[in-house]
Amino acid sequence: MSLEAHYFIAIKLSEEMKQALYHLQQQLMDDFSYKEWMYKADFHMTLKFLGSARKDTIHNLIQQLQRELNQNAFDVKITDLHTFGSSAQPRVLWLGTENTKSLNNLQQFVDNIAEQYGFPKEKRFYTPHITLAKKWKDKNKRVDLARLQHNPTFPLDYLYIKQIAVYQVFPQKQPKYVPIHMIDLKE
Repeated sequence: MSLEAHYFIAIKLSEEMKQALYHLQQQLMDDFSYKEWMYKADFHMTLKFLGSARKDTIHNLIQQLQRELNQNAFDVKITDLHTFGSSAQPRVLWLGTENTKSLNNLQQFVDNIAEQYGFPKEKRFYTPHITLAKKWKDKNKRVDLARLQHNPTFPLDYLYIKQIAVYQVFPQKQPKYVPIHMIDLKE
């Protein structure tokens, strides 16, 4: 087991967005059986999972991101609820956003910088999402996601992306994802 801390790079969400996501969770809890509902402070939209790394590597990565990130802030449209895994007992429940050119460029920029520090490029197609819950609990319970996708009310139509953060993972704490450095996009 590695004693090095784990990290990831993600879009930092506003408090308004986190509050709206928390209320969405409250609407969904009776229909979904999950072991883990994301803690409100932990909501984010991952750009790149790094895994374990030395602090000096993360420091150098942050410095390069800070120097080279030259992207304007932008909006992405929020889409529907989605899942990863079985549709009847999905392992992850998430809220999606459009994958716009600006968002895709940001994700690719982060992936390219991270690769320079030994973090392998992502092989899967980028699926922008905000995890709401994970780890299905009740093997006897099933859900009809198609029925629920259009029922929950979500007050926000767009996510304004103006800041990314490097997060450190603390698996046994709440919040478990702590931003250790924030980088603003250009306004």
